[in-house]
Parts: sequence; structure tokens; C-alpha cells
Amino acid sequence: MKTRIAFAAAALLLSSLACGEKTYSLRFVCESTGGAECPPGDECPVVPEGSSACGDLPGVLGHPPIPIEMARPVGCQARLPYGNPYYGDSQVTCTCTSTAWFCGI
Repeated sequence: MKTRIAFAAAALLLSSLACGEKTYSLRFVCESTGGAECPPGDECPVVPEGSSACGDLPGVLGHPPIPIEMARPVGCQARLPYGNPYYGDSQVTCTCTSTAWFCGI
């Protein structure tokens, strides 16, 4: 009986460790600070690279940086394709500020 309980406990532990991170779609969504060119809730427009735009996304939580082909405007929120394991695997987000992407984890 003790052997069965030990096997059951080991199986339960291994199955919980086998669960991987959630995956999400990479999306770019306008926040309320996006201005007229980026209305809240809309998909962020592509803009020329410059001081009022953000390019490649930084690496977060051990994930590599994400290269993007087109820049996004200030006020755009990038919804990254992975979750934060320290907060219930909720989707990680970064916001384009006037200087760079800010990823509040």
C-alpha cells in the first residue's frame, strides 16, 4: 500500500512539473496614451523608426529578444507570446515609451 501511495505522489509531482508555460499570440494594441494615430484598443500602426517609436522587443524573464520588422508608436502595448511564471502565467506586456520598450514584470 505504501508503494502505491509513493507512486501516486511521484506521478502527481511529475505531472505538475511537466506543465509548460502558457503561450500567447504576439500582438500590438494601442493604449490610452497612444494619441490620435493609435486609438485605444486598436491594433498599433506601423511607423517609421525614430525617437517617437520602438523597434525590437527586449528579452524578458530569460526569453530572447524578439526582432520586429516595423517600429510601433509611443503608447503601443506589445503583448508578448509568453506568460510570467511568477504571476500565474499572465501574459507579459511591454509599453512603448518615448525612450524604449518598458516591460513591467
